[in-house]
Amino acid sequence: MKKLNLILIYTIILILKGCHNGYTKIKNEWYYVEYNEATGKVTKKLNNIDIKTFVVLNEYFAKDQYNAFYKGRLIENSNGKFFKIIDNKYSKDKHHVFLFNYSLPNADPNSFYVIGGLCAKDSNFVYIGNIPFAVSSKVNNIKIIKKGSKITLIDANEFLKHYPKLYDNFKKIKHKPKVIIYDNSVCLINDKDTIKIEN
Repeated sequence: MKKLNLILIYTIILILKGCHNGYTKIKNEWYYVEYNEATGKVTKKLNNIDIKTFVVLNEYFAKDQYNAFYKGRLIENSNGKFFKIIDNKYSKDKHHVFLFNYSLPNADPNSFYVIGGLCAKDSNFVYIGNIPFAVSSKVNNIKIIKKGSKITLIDANEFLKHYPKLYDNFKKIKHKPKVIIYDNSVCLINDKDTIKIEN
């Protein structure tokens, strides 16, 4: 019985190990392999890459001397020579910041940092996803509660109508902030600070 269990565990480990996303080289050509429940294994060939300088950086990112790639897709306006990974979603080069394979408008790569999830900040904007929101230069402490995927910008009073349980947390705030809701993420921004609210 013990031997049967060990064989079963070993088989499961082999199956799981073989089902990972990432870059792979097949007959001197590079591919990005992705597994999902709907379609199973999907293999995409990378076109227009410089094979001699192509380097896999991690499961998501790769680059050559000219460009960078996210999950096998070309990152718009990227420069492979100066490309750096920030985290598994964000990256940058000398002149741009990227979310997945898209360039963030007007983002400053020198001051850009990730707050959490899909919320980030640089010296000029707070980014929710790839959408920049201008904020006061005094705002320097923003916290994210949960991750999400849809964006809305609403007034704090409207927010309270939809989330009355949070009202007590707002009682002490003199100047009600704007509220950025990113699905279930909430960034509360005013001219003095940012308030983290937990459900």
